Amino acid sequence: MQVIPVKEGEIVPGRPLPWSVYDGKGRLILREGEVVEQAKTLDRLLRRELYRADAEGEPVKPKKVVAAEMEPEISDSFASLYHQLQTCVLSLRERRAEAVKQLEGFAEQVQAYYQSKPLAAMFMLHRPLDWHYGALQTLRIALLCEGIGQRLAWPLQQHQQLICAALTCQVSFLLEQDVLSRQSVPLGRQQNEFVLNHPASSAYLLEQNGVNDHDWLDAVRQHHEHLDGSGYPRALRERAISPLARVIGLAEYYVARVTPCAFRRPVSPRTVQQSLYRERGHAFDSEASECLIKEVGFYPPASGVVLATGETAIVAEVRPSAMHSPRVVSVIDASGNIRESMCWRDTSQPEYHIEHPIEDTHILPLDWDRLWSYCTQGITQV
Repeated sequence: MQVIPVKEGEIVPGRPLPWSVYDGKGRLILREGEVVEQAKTLDRLLRRELYRADAEGEPVKPKKVVAAEMEPEISDSFASLYHQLQTCVLSLRERRAEAVKQLEGFAEQVQAYYQSKPLAAMFMLHRPLDWHYGALQTLRIALLCEGIGQRLAWPLQQHQQLICAALTCQVSFLLEQDVLSRQSVPLGRQQNEFVLNHPASSAYLLEQNGVNDHDWLDAVRQHHEHLDGSGYPRALRERAISPLARVIGLAEYYVARVTPCAFRRPVSPRTVQQSLYRERGHAFDSEASECLIKEVGFYPPASGVVLATGETAIVAEVRPSAMHSPRVVSVIDASGNIRESMCWRDTSQPEYHIEHPIEDTHILPLDWDRLWSYCTQGITQV
């Protein structure tokens, strides 16, 4: 099948698309008949590598990503996003003139990172990092929202609103989260009030910066609401909760559960997924929950597993055709000794099948940067 790049001038603002548009990995970006209303939005789109369906309407085939594209420096790219997020938050909290424009541009960078390096993004989402809790959690939530949003195939504008809302849903609370994450004693009355009020105060801060997008603001106000009314601050139910807020709340729940803090031990991604599966349609949106589970996979990159041999291994590569049998890197031998020389294991082989996931990889005494560098040398595809 012929792959047809989208050329400048083929998408006209205000006119329905004559074909669907995909990125370089074959993921749907715009559906046939969808309209790009603004030239500014179109300019941002055309900066990316875009393709369209051929004459028969077939989508482009996903490109195979070889190990050379999975450079170790990708962790530096993630760190750059982390630092940029802190700068954006500071600009918003100080109400600087270009704060919102800066945030919108940053949201595009977050989307581009996930779209170009989904395996690396998933690895950084799950690997232990001793960084500022609030900024790290927010960045991870936004990246996960990007993955869920792709699977939901929302219109471009709604997808962009999702990432902007995910990055700002805790903007009034981000710095204070670092303190609370290290606090092992129960929250005091004032701290509880601060937590309960942060959705409203974050939305208010955005309004003070000139944000008037109601969908964006509603998503920030409602991202801790649950379909069954068990959320906060207003105990909203079902249709009263915006679609954007449902996705952000889901991503926030997942990221919080797999990340340690002083008052909560983390659990494995598999354990969280089982919880979400049970709660789908109750606390959390069914469609969004299914999209998250599919996007993350049963054993996501950087999650830990114990093999039939007794070895401890870290997941490095998930194959779409074998979701239950990822390729892993053995890091601790059956005797409990750290391997000086790591080695690959294929869990589709009976002797290396997965016995069970590891609930907390943060306690493993591993050099994660060295591990990631090793993984990039043996990854065959994303």
